[in-house]
Amino acid sequence: MNEELFRKRIKILLIIFGVWALLAAGRLFYFTVIQQDRLKKESRQLAWREAEIPVIRGRILSADGVPLAWSNASCSLYLENWPIRTKRKEFLLDFLRSQYSVLLSGDEKTPVRILHREPMERFPGISDEISGIPELRCSVTMDRKRVESERIRQLLGECKHDPSGSLAAVSGLELKYEETLRGKDGKFRVMLNRHGNWMENTLRILIDPVQGSDVYLPETFEVLQKESGHAE
Repeated sequence: MNEELFRKRIKILLIIFGVWALLAAGRLFYFTVIQQDRLKKESRQLAWREAEIPVIRGRILSADGVPLAWSNASCSLYLENWPIRTKRKEFLLDFLRSQYSVLLSGDEKTPVRILHREPMERFPGISDEISGIPELRCSVTMDRKRVESERIRQLLGECKHDPSGSLAAVSGLELKYEETLRGKDGKFRVMLNRHGNWMENTLRILIDPVQGSDVYLPETFEVLQKESGHAE
């Protein structure tokens, strides 16, 4: 290779490197200066979030084993938001119609409740069905059930949902035995996209929930009915 040819090739390489450097610098300037605010906003929207896992509250039973108060879990399915793209919206409408026989126009205000208070046995199946569809969310609701006797119901007291979705005592025997019945909430971490929906395969359990313990009252069901009747 003669010296002149070598110099030409070196110049070509330098020109290519110079062009690449300019493009890289321009792209860096674009993202770090021009798009800085947008990227910061998106990074705040796309982030890990932590939340508590509600636990099943323990039961209250009479001395002879009759359940007086117990927790019942159910699940509901919600459409959180409509996608922007028309084809994606058409896919969602077809999916909801074929999978759950729900007819929507696509103009409904979100969130839209698709299924309401379904048995918890359906939760795993529904979760699998909507896997990979971030617009849909299946949530769990805890309800406190009690015997039909109004007199015993007054003795048992009331519960309400706390911010985590678990049941917390307000009055009566529920409040008296709160520490035993309550259990301990768990905690999970999940990545949310810019729409606030869970991203697939990002759920991490940080703390396992501890279910509440049952409480047995010293009186039988028959005695409780009579005592509550006298109290009334």
